[in-house]
Amino acid sequence: MEREIYAKKKQFEQNKKDYLRLQQQDAQQIEIQNERKQKIKLQKQQTAMKLKEIILNTQGILQVGLLVDVTGSMDKYKDATMNIIQRSMACIKDQTNRDCEWGAVCYQDFAELRQKGQYIQHKFTKDGNEMINFLKNINCDGGDDGAEDLRNGIKQMINNLKWEKYFKIALLICDAPCHGQKWAGNVLDNHPNEDLGDALQQLINKNIVLIGIEFTSSTEVMFAQMKNYYANQNKQSMLIVVDLKNKNQEQIQDQLINIISEASISITEVNKTGTKLKKQQNINRDGAFEALIKLLPDPTRFNLDPNIAVIQTKFSVYKVDINSKAFERNITTLFKIRIPQDYSIIHESEWNCIRTLKPFAFGQIKEVYLMKKIENSAENEVYVIKMPIGGQTYKTIQEALLECRSHLIAKNLMQRFIQELQDNNHQVPIKYSDFLILKEHDTSYWIAERFFQGEFIKFNNNYGYINPKKDLISILAQVFSYYTYHISEFQYMVCDIQGVGYNFTDPAINTAEGYLDEIDQGLEGIGQFIISFEKDKQNFYKKYLDIFELNY
Repeated sequence: MEREIYAKKKQFEQNKKDYLRLQQQDAQQIEIQNERKQKIKLQKQQTAMKLKEIILNTQGILQVGLLVDVTGSMDKYKDATMNIIQRSMACIKDQTNRDCEWGAVCYQDFAELRQKGQYIQHKFTKDGNEMINFLKNINCDGGDDGAEDLRNGIKQMINNLKWEKYFKIALLICDAPCHGQKWAGNVLDNHPNEDLGDALQQLINKNIVLIGIEFTSSTEVMFAQMKNYYANQNKQSMLIVVDLKNKNQEQIQDQLINIISEASISITEVNKTGTKLKKQQNINRDGAFEALIKLLPDPTRFNLDPNIAVIQTKFSVYKVDINSKAFERNITTLFKIRIPQDYSIIHESEWNCIRTLKPFAFGQIKEVYLMKKIENSAENEVYVIKMPIGGQTYKTIQEALLECRSHLIAKNLMQRFIQELQDNNHQVPIKYSDFLILKEHDTSYWIAERFFQGEFIKFNNNYGYINPKKDLISILAQVFSYYTYHISEFQYMVCDIQGVGYNFTDPAINTAEGYLDEIDQGLEGIGQFIISFEKDKQNFYKKYLDIFELNY
């Protein structure tokens, strides 16, 4: 009996040792896993900071090259330019969240060029005071005839200054025209064979926006010819000419600040709400839903409007989504989601429908029609159905699935985003609607989603626009875009966030590769958003960034 008790006691002691050893091993494993997670988290933070630094150093800086005529009559205009630098920098930062670099070429005429070898210049600098002091020490003198050597001034500015940023402006400050018979007008010109055209072309090729200030009537012909040149190149947006004749010094300074500020807003596109295409159209269009709501206040009653032609048709209806396992497996590699293998395509039913005969609106890349079920349908149950612009439906279900891809990716990411918020006691009912594919016959497919009534809001676009509203849904829309950039390990960003109430639709995705579709603005579009987002990051988004551990 004693032997049995001893054996049991010994076994108990051994079991206890084994248990403690396993506990210790588990603790060690947990510690190793936590260390690994912490290391991965730290690496991700470091990557995010490095990418942000790259973005801020390229897209986050606006370069302004001052092209200043410093011949004898130019003192007051040079002084006006000098006095606007600090205020312009503040305006640009406030309006676009971009810092500013200033560079300068102070040109005169051929005699001074021969004497000095090149015109006086200053490299780009972020230090506004440095540029002010540079201009302060320039003496305005020289000049021979009535025209000046603007052509070589432009070429020197392009060749000698380092134009390395995305957004570039050349500000021309002069009171006399350039040389050349067609440019100088009636001004005395000893070099009538000169032609400014090749210098202007270099500005266009470098994607430098030229702002010309008309201080005197002597430059009217030159600026008119500039407008003609840019129009012939179909580059009118790259030339801004402003008339400041007969303005006093204070008015000139105020106007110059406004001009530079407005130009910075224009070229960075921070106030352009529309979805940007890779090949920009001459016609500006809203998104499909937005266009529809603007045109018809109550689309649910389209079939009762005698001015709207309708036809009856029959559809086979398929509900589509991305297979959840395939999505999770490829959450950082969207291009590996296969069509149709990684999609769930469920035949729902057959619908007898009535739809508009003609497109009711046009989005950026799709025609928009309205459709209702004829039988067993609520009066307000209306669907928006779409085909590509051009009047031809999708020929295969694969083509239709390709058009659904961005929406379905955004839908799955939003579900994950909302779940994480709910896990942290934040109940928000935002969702992307279900998508349907409608089969009319074997070679005719439409894509469809439910129409929701209410105010349509564009929260952001695919090129850096962020809606200035800061209510809860607007804040979450911006945080969602930022969240997708991080959860994808910086491979893409869901943007063009828009919709009615908490029902979102028509998203875009900017990818690192830049070729997902016609509206994928790539790393440039991602960078544009990051810069706009950073402006209000700590003031408005911090609470939710902390939840997702993204506040770095």
